[in-house]
Amino acid sequence: YLSTLSAGETTLWRIEPDPEKETAAFTIYSLTKSPAITQTAMLYQQEHPELKVELRVGMEDEAALTRTDAIKQLNTELMSGSGPDLIVMDGLSVEKYTDMGLLLPLDVNVSDDRYFENIAETYQKDGSLYAIPTEFLLYAVQGPTDPASEIGSPSEVGQWILKNADQAGLAGYEYTGNYKAFSQYAQFLYDVYAENMIQDHMVDKNTLTEYLGVCGTLAESASDKTLEEDAVTRSIQAGQVEIHYNDSVHISAGLVAGVTDIGALTTQKHNGEAEYALYPMYQPCNILAVNANTKQAETAQDFITFSLGDKAQTLNMNTYEPITLDTFRSAVRGDGMDADEDGMICELYLGENIDSFYIYAPTEEENTSLEQQIRQIDHAFTEDVVVRDIVMETLASYLNGSTGLEDAVASATN
Repeated sequence: YLSTLSAGETTLWRIEPDPEKETAAFTIYSLTKSPAITQTAMLYQQEHPELKVELRVGMEDEAALTRTDAIKQLNTELMSGSGPDLIVMDGLSVEKYTDMGLLLPLDVNVSDDRYFENIAETYQKDGSLYAIPTEFLLYAVQGPTDPASEIGSPSEVGQWILKNADQAGLAGYEYTGNYKAFSQYAQFLYDVYAENMIQDHMVDKNTLTEYLGVCGTLAESASDKTLEEDAVTRSIQAGQVEIHYNDSVHISAGLVAGVTDIGALTTQKHNGEAEYALYPMYQPCNILAVNANTKQAETAQDFITFSLGDKAQTLNMNTYEPITLDTFRSAVRGDGMDADEDGMICELYLGENIDSFYIYAPTEEENTSLEQQIRQIDHAFTEDVVVRDIVMETLASYLNGSTGLEDAVASATN
């Protein structure tokens, strides 16, 4: 069964194979579970009963392989000429797999003004496209004054957060109590610094030293220095909630995950609660690539085309930003969010005796400005989970005092 929400209506799908027909297997691999890919795959299966769409997850559950072992297993299969037909490259290095000749060039025209071209071409090399994200996430910070002129580089973002640390809720969030504020800032800063940590396949020690140092200084203001295990940067929404309700919190940083987060940014600006600015970087998500050795290349290409279509794109528009322009424009207008006549798209209810946080769709002017800003972003955070694990393990060792800064940098570099 699959439940989908579109244009305010819920549809329940029941998908049953026809036992009378032979079906060809089509395998999709992801390192970790991906609800977005799962939903798209089920819709694709419903439209293609002649196929048996199989989802493989490298790290299926706690008893499964470690991340490193799962990647090694995938690499062994690909190098031997076997493996899945389609690979979801989130957490994997598209650059490495492309250089090893393990991915097929894709047949997608990204220059026909249907997509955010800069994002669609993230993984283009020598005129060929080897992977394409079907969605993306933005990065934003909020503060009492417009932070745009102060966050143009990793160093500037780090210093801006340190300067405003006393307004960041590092002593503990009141209305999102299970949320680890320090861990969120450490992860956010990792994403910002990550692009410069590896230069020409070598570790940039200055960048790594600066990142660890900024986190170390920030930890001095934190009541809880815990780094969430296997964590990644989260939505900015928890910070938005604290800014709305918590008098001691005036800044936040995080991912902008869908139309509700976008609407909250503009709503809080209208209300005089916080200004915001996008950091000039995006995160490609649900990145699809085709195994160079697949016997289902045509089907894999068709699945990618399907994933870029409106039906699939609208499935996840409150979790990601759609890469397809028409769907993106529809999403930021609040279409499918059952907006009321005043444009309210979401009511965050925290309980009795607490006023709800009402979130409204951005204005057309704000949407136009947002689209223009996105088109100009030329930096992508493409995660290599192995690198993140090494850096986060080193940071934890540095924060708990078991390793000095110089030794921590040397350890991570090795």
